[in-house]
Amino acid sequence: MTPDLPEALVQGREREYLGWFYDAFSWQRGAIGAADMDEYLRTYTQPGALRAGFAFYRNMPRDAEDNRALVAAGLRLAMPVLGVYSDGDRFLTAGQMQNSAAYANGPFRYACVEGVNHWLQQEAPERVNALLLAFLATESLHGESQVRLDASHCLDHEQRACVIDAR
Repeated sequence: MTPDLPEALVQGREREYLGWFYDAFSWQRGAIGAADMDEYLRTYTQPGALRAGFAFYRNMPRDAEDNRALVAAGLRLAMPVLGVYSDGDRFLTAGQMQNSAAYANGPFRYACVEGVNHWLQQEAPERVNALLLAFLATESLHGESQVRLDASHCLDHEQRACVIDAR
C-alpha cells in the first residue's frame, strides 16, 4: 500500500469511504446504522486515525512474516482461544479458522455465525455475544476447560451458531 496516498484520497471523504465498505461487506443492510456511522466518523476523523487504520493493513505482510517466525520458533498460544467467523466473510474462511488450531496449545474452539458477512458484531450482536459469553463461562481462570462443546451441541439451533472443540 502506498504510504500517505490512501489518507490523502479519503481525508474529508470518510463518510463515503466507510459507507462503501460497510455496505459492500454487509449482508444485512442497515446493520450499521446512522448512529454507528456517526461514531465511526467521530473516531476516524480524529488526527492520526486514518493513518492508524491504514497501518493495520500496511503491516499485514510484516505481521505474517513475524508470525511465521514465532511459530517456527515453537510459540503456541497457551490460553483458551475462541475464533469467530462468518459463512459470508471472504477475508476469513472456515479453512483458515480450522487451521488456526495448529497455533494453540490451550483449548481451541471456533464458531461460525451464519447469514452474515464481515461485520459479525454489527450484523448479529446477539449471536456473537452468546458465543462469547458461553466461551467465557466454560473457561476457568487457569484456562482449563469446564465444558466441552462439539458440533452436536449448538448453543441455540435458532441462532445458527455452533461451537466446535477442535482439540
